[in-house]
Amino acid sequence: RQFISLYDSILQTTALKDGEMAVSLHVQGGNLEWLLTTHIPENANINEILTVLNHRSTYRLKPRTFDGIRLYDLQDASGTYKGVFVVAKAYIFYATTGLLAEMAIRKLKYKVYSQIDEIAVLQPYEDKSTPFRLYVNYRQLGKLYACFSDKTAESSWIAPLQNLANWSMLNVSVQQNELLFKGITLTDDTVSQFLDLFRNQNPVSPYDINRFVPLDCAYQIRLGFSDYLSFKNELDDYHERLGYYTQYKASDD
Repeated sequence: RQFISLYDSILQTTALKDGEMAVSLHVQGGNLEWLLTTHIPENANINEILTVLNHRSTYRLKPRTFDGIRLYDLQDASGTYKGVFVVAKAYIFYATTGLLAEMAIRKLKYKVYSQIDEIAVLQPYEDKSTPFRLYVNYRQLGKLYACFSDKTAESSWIAPLQNLANWSMLNVSVQQNELLFKGITLTDDTVSQFLDLFRNQNPVSPYDINRFVPLDCAYQIRLGFSDYLSFKNELDDYHERLGYYTQYKASDD
């Protein structure tokens, strides 16, 4: 939090204030790492940005080279490693580990993109007027949760969500005391299509339900069924297809 606040305040004094910034979370060796990516506008002066970073930051930038790309390792006053900056093509990266930064460099330089087809499907649904968009990779949720828990990725309660869907993209708006989410989830393949089980269901109107919800309700989630028997049969088929039917049936009993 402290670093992102500092980084953002520095960017606001440079041409990067007109660019977009993305923060992605990664699990490496059981530890949570993150990569901050900032798009550099055409009118930006890279040397000016690096100068501002070097003078205003409480960290020291130590330059080095990887695969022909300039990197800047960050160290605090005691010499402790705090991450690495990379300036490559139209982007500035900051990563909490050198390995993550080097992976980003390779992907950018050699055009090796991961899940490019899935992300491309979601992008037309982005609402650029919202403050930020949230992307969720269900396959990685178990590993992410394990970073904050004493459970392994396979034994945590969140593990079944890996089969819920592929990706979700949510446009997030802030209105008074509300966070509003609107987006799309990819489920249509032969493996991850749990959400498709709801396609023939018409849930009870939320207005009918809200009549009974206390005024101080902080959070609610609703699943409504107009034909529960049909849903139950499709759910059984889904678990049988994934090979989880016996396990699911024991839990259901």
